[in-house]
Amino acid sequence: MKLFTKQKKRGRPRKKKVDSETMRRRVAIAVRCTFVVAVIAGSVYGVRSLDRHVREHPEYQLAPAIVLVDAPAPLEQRIHDLVFDHTDRPWLDETLCRDISQTLTQSPWVKRVHFVRRTSDAMLEISADYREPLALVQVDGSFCLIGDDGVRLPGDYEYHPSYVIVQGAAAPPPAPGQFWPGEDMAVAVDMITRLKREPFYEQITGVIVSNYDGRQSRQRPHIELAAAPSGSRILWGSPPGMEIEEPTFEQKVAVLAENDRRWGRIDAKRHEIDVSTYSDSFSTYNARQ
Repeated sequence: MKLFTKQKKRGRPRKKKVDSETMRRRVAIAVRCTFVVAVIAGSVYGVRSLDRHVREHPEYQLAPAIVLVDAPAPLEQRIHDLVFDHTDRPWLDETLCRDISQTLTQSPWVKRVHFVRRTSDAMLEISADYREPLALVQVDGSFCLIGDDGVRLPGDYEYHPSYVIVQGAAAPPPAPGQFWPGEDMAVAVDMITRLKREPFYEQITGVIVSNYDGRQSRQRPHIELAAAPSGSRILWGSPPGMEIEEPTFEQKVAVLAENDRRWGRIDAKRHEIDVSTYSDSFSTYNARQ
């Protein structure tokens, strides 16, 4: 006689009954999530609508007024010309400041751009370091312009008396925006920069480096100055800091300043003087009279 026992049927576990409180909480969470999603979607739509509204507003279409924060007066027109093509774009154009900055960075007239930023009343402020013209370099019958750091600036020029002329550069002109190669040109730029601080600077019309390092004659000085008004020559000698048994730059400048005080001219009213011999006066022994 077999005995049978009741076996439980195997299958899926029975779901627990969810009480009304739990159900209410779940519904509340679902409602909150739906509300948050709706708020986010509405915000995105609102921002986009606001952006479209701003762009359609007349103020957005205003052309920018360019304000140069720290440009030297002689360069202001050149800088305005550089960014002229951007001035017909809306003031609030998203890429306007970046594009103007790139244009300025690529120009040989600009050393470094600090910022291009929007201000009130549809203005754009530009701050940068600029290359100021320092001298003209004579190349055959024409002239190139170099900046205060020895970089060639764009354009070909005619002689102008407001600039000192560098004559005798060994290397040909580089492309605009490039440093003029050669130690002779580096010395010429240094000489002009130093002499520019002196009260008699306007009498200096040229720096001649054709015999730099004695490449033409060992008997003539490496550097000469041309002086107004008669085109006289001042035999300068060696570059600053490279003097050997020769007066220093400061001593030579002092001699020229004394000449200017006594004769009203740094050349002492002579056709040629030599300031590379004595520390407190000039000589005419090696100079051609």
